[in-house]
Amino acid sequence: MPQSPDYTASSKTNWKRRFTTEQLERKRLSDRLNQRRSRRESKDYIAELEKKLQSLTYGNYETLVNDLMRENDILKASLRQCRARMHKILRHATNECLNESNTGHAGGETSGQHMRSLPGSPVSLMTHGEKASVEGLFPEAPCSFDFNSNVHGSSPKPDTPTVSIIFEAARLMLPPSLRPQLSPLTREEWMQSLLSWGMFRPNNPDYSFLISHFDLEKEPACLSTETIENIIQMPNYDGHILDCLLQENDIHYTLSTPLVYPTITIDAAERQRRAIILCVFKLIYPWQRYYKSLVEVGLVFWSMYKYFMFLIFPTESNLDELPAWLIPTPSQVVCKHPGFVDFLVWPTLRERLSLTWTHYNEDQLIPPLIENFEVDLEAHHALYLTDVFPLSLDPKNQTIQLNRPFGTILQNLEWFKTRPEFGQLFPELMPCVNPSSSTSHVSSELNHLNLDLANTGTLSTHG
Repeated sequence: MPQSPDYTASSKTNWKRRFTTEQLERKRLSDRLNQRRSRRESKDYIAELEKKLQSLTYGNYETLVNDLMRENDILKASLRQCRARMHKILRHATNECLNESNTGHAGGETSGQHMRSLPGSPVSLMTHGEKASVEGLFPEAPCSFDFNSNVHGSSPKPDTPTVSIIFEAARLMLPPSLRPQLSPLTREEWMQSLLSWGMFRPNNPDYSFLISHFDLEKEPACLSTETIENIIQMPNYDGHILDCLLQENDIHYTLSTPLVYPTITIDAAERQRRAIILCVFKLIYPWQRYYKSLVEVGLVFWSMYKYFMFLIFPTESNLDELPAWLIPTPSQVVCKHPGFVDFLVWPTLRERLSLTWTHYNEDQLIPPLIENFEVDLEAHHALYLTDVFPLSLDPKNQTIQLNRPFGTILQNLEWFKTRPEFGQLFPELMPCVNPSSSTSHVSSELNHLNLDLANTGTLSTHG
């Protein structure tokens, strides 16, 4: 039965009442951006078709074939990303089932064994051959989840983790006699170590260092020097990054972009800055869905961006812009550990994981850590910032900037908290993820850990 005109008209206006004025404005802005992007993409697509038709008409078959090969490379990269995402979904769903089954099962039965005994569970419904066939679907992106592993994933990932830049830089200037002292670096020592490290690191204008050190050539980022070069040529580059963060979209590009947009003259420092922003985005994007809100996403993005800027350009001004809580702890300096530890907000957690990172699986530790991390706006009577994105474009130079109210928040750990649900999964780490476990508590935590690890022999330094 068709609806009456009055009912249709009222239904079109009633939905707006569920949103605030600010939310409606954000939706209108998002719609305008989407429409602008659609028009631009349609115009680019038509220009590409006209170019191909012209090449075909004038017999430029070599150019046409090269364009088709580049498009084929793009399709292959998209397929690889789809494979990686499907593996991530499978691994995440299986881990959720294991987490649910880990509560309330009998005796000493492991969660993996209990999972296989549950009727109707994904694992119990799979035969050995079916498990093998699932892994065989994606030969280029092998699944790292072990069906026989426990819920905490005590065995490390099969791939060798990327070594921390802080550790690599510090060991160039710290003599062996200072290693057991585990004293934190001063500002001057940190800068000097990075400058020394930069002298030994080859100067790579093609961004190969950023790609290789952070494993960005692998899935799901799938970056290369060519793709970075193409992406940073985008008009309104920083605005496009912000748009992708706001809408939780990946950065889409085509290798034919330089053929549509004229090549922009960019100096070396600006090219490196844009490459750093892209690398930070590619590192955050796979985890963005775990964050509570865009407030946490924006603040973590900005802190990582400033952290990378200081690592690549270790100057006093870049150091001054870093949050104080990112200063390395003693064990970050002298203990070999993976690079992801250096990005974590809590100093005591970085201190502990620098010593004990082999006890944890990154893919199973990071999601609940992000999910339960939040900016405590309510405790500081700042709920008016709930729907405010911390980042915006500087109107003068069109680069990303941190909005003023959030500068104070980012400098003070008291604004951050971790919900107690994280402690249910990792109770031993819960004391390390709250404001009271600030840098002033690192030394006591370190002494406690050293006593434990001295007996087990698991302390790993670069000796």
